[in-house]
Amino acid sequence: PLDYASALVVEQLEVGAFDRVLDVCAASGRNSIGIAQFLSADGALTANEPNHERSARLRRNIREYIPSNYVPVTITQRNAETWYAPSMYHRVLVDAPCSAERYLLQHNGGAPVSPKIWTEQTSLELSRRGCVLLLRALETCRPGGRVVYSTRSLSPLENDGVVEDALRRTRCQVEVHPTTLRNMGEKTRYGHIVLPDTAGGFGPLFCCVIHKVSDRREEVDSNEEGEECEYDDENGDS
Repeated sequence: PLDYASALVVEQLEVGAFDRVLDVCAASGRNSIGIAQFLSADGALTANEPNHERSARLRRNIREYIPSNYVPVTITQRNAETWYAPSMYHRVLVDAPCSAERYLLQHNGGAPVSPKIWTEQTSLELSRRGCVLLLRALETCRPGGRVVYSTRSLSPLENDGVVEDALRRTRCQVEVHPTTLRNMGEKTRYGHIVLPDTAGGFGPLFCCVIHKVSDRREEVDSNEEGEECEYDDENGDS
């Protein structure tokens, strides 16, 4: 069940055949199925989904769409906010839980969304969670690997806001790299966002690509450890 958004998100990972890949928020498995297409039997995929019902759908979809002898797949139900596996994966995807405004509108018949369903406080809480997930992903990624952070949200809090906070707080040395969405999306401070009004009704989709240089960031004068992080949004992977 790979859709266009999932294909674009997976494309940002640049998965190699022998990579170990972690899909932090796998949901029903659309991204995981896309990732598996790039892996060989010598690669490995871990698909994590803590929600019991979504995890059950994930298992069914993995069995249906990924042959058992095609690529090693491990399905977990861990709390990704407390995930601890330092430098274990070459590629890490955080397709973060978000406010998904388009989904809310579609399932509300296009009518205004009730404040009980969406508020700025909801977006703020999701951004805080997204930052924790991204920080764990940066720790889990190997030096030389990449992390992709994505949402289906329009909210700057949940998009660039999360990335900015994670860059400030991480202890890893990282660089923000360009996405492949530049021809169809609008550049933001740390990534690209595809908007329905400029993409033929597709979107929203936000993506940011982060390259991990090392487990410990270079010290920056006059800054506390873990409070600042260098980044570069102009250079590609070496």
